[in-house]
Amino acid sequence: MAKVRVKICGVRRAQDALAAADAGADAVGFVFAPQSARFLPPKEAGEIIALLPPFVDAVGVFVDPDRLWVEQAVATSRVNVLQFHGAETDAFCRSFGLPHVKCAGIETAEDVSRLASLHPSARAWLLDGPGGAVVRPAARETGFWRPQDDGTIELLLAHATGVVEIFYGSARTQ
Repeated sequence: MAKVRVKICGVRRAQDALAAADAGADAVGFVFAPQSARFLPPKEAGEIIALLPPFVDAVGVFVDPDRLWVEQAVATSRVNVLQFHGAETDAFCRSFGLPHVKCAGIETAEDVSRLASLHPSARAWLLDGPGGAVVRPAARETGFWRPQDDGTIELLLAHATGVVEIFYGSARTQ
């Protein structure tokens, strides 16, 4: 069975990143979207990332970035995973040569299928309400998309309530 991974996001201070790692977080997220209240310049993120223990991923979070901004942020901060919240294409997301998470607003199960067909190279998804809205308080799900060797797909959804759902199937392009 797949392991549920935990990412603490929006970190701005070294002591918070280290506390997250000490508590067992698998990843720490740094917001590189200047419009966000949790924005952290990549240079400052890099100083924090240098303190993280081995095997704790450093995730750079972007919202509709241009290519140069992502390249500069990656080079300066040394994040090893990218997370995209916007209209980025799968080709754009994978072009940086790092694993990436794709975030999208969904309303129906068909939206999940559409996301799967539009972003097949994403290592994981974060699923929000339409336009990033919260559908219900504490109702955020984190989805992990794992293609299997036999051509099937495993989708794991971890809900904030503690419920974990695992789906098996195959992708359809329609």
